[in-house]
Amino acid sequence: MFFGADYGAYPTVSMEWQGTARHPYLEKKHVEPTETMYECRRENFEAYFGKDYQRLPEGRLLVFPLINTTGDLISAQFIAEDGSKYFLRNGQTKGAFWQATFLPIDRGAPFKIHIAEGVATLLSVLQQSETLSGVFISCMNAGNIKPVAKAMREAYPATEIVMYADVDKPRDGHRYGVGIEKAQEAQAEVANLRILAPKFNDSDIQRFKAITGSDKAPTDWNDYYRIWEARQ
Repeated sequence: MFFGADYGAYPTVSMEWQGTARHPYLEKKHVEPTETMYECRRENFEAYFGKDYQRLPEGRLLVFPLINTTGDLISAQFIAEDGSKYFLRNGQTKGAFWQATFLPIDRGAPFKIHIAEGVATLLSVLQQSETLSGVFISCMNAGNIKPVAKAMREAYPATEIVMYADVDKPRDGHRYGVGIEKAQEAQAEVANLRILAPKFNDSDIQRFKAITGSDKAPTDWNDYYRIWEARQ
């Protein structure tokens, strides 16, 4: 495992404890770090992998270790200060996921597998839904929903899986966006999988555009909770 102080990658939580400002991506998304995310800079990465291995941007990089159901570290995702995302070159992504906590969460509620596409969506679900218990993981992209769901079903044969799907804009000729489509494909092959998708009315969309200062429409549960916060 290449995550550790010897290679210049430090737990984000520890960095905040020591007075480092929250990473800009986490600040923008209004989410808090967990114990399983790290941070490094390009020079730290290059010191370990070499300058010719993979080009990453300057600045602070969030590092999300990607594992499989046996706990093996098989890849990583990096998120730059501007939100740009990079997968580790030559890392395995199919069936790989980031787990938000080292151990399952026990809040006294039924144990479930909670899956989201992106880390910000997962963190929003973890932090805002205070009655949920179980394992919280991000599969990192829509194309990885089914492989991760199938792997989790094999690891947890009888446990309900909840997929927090994104509601992307449908492509031409499609009824749903890719987030819902891929979640439904997984649901067709994985027993006891439930899809939860956020709903946004016209007022929500306008409020989201106002608080983000962009023309981007809301699509995921992080956006949903950002809108909910703005209502308070």
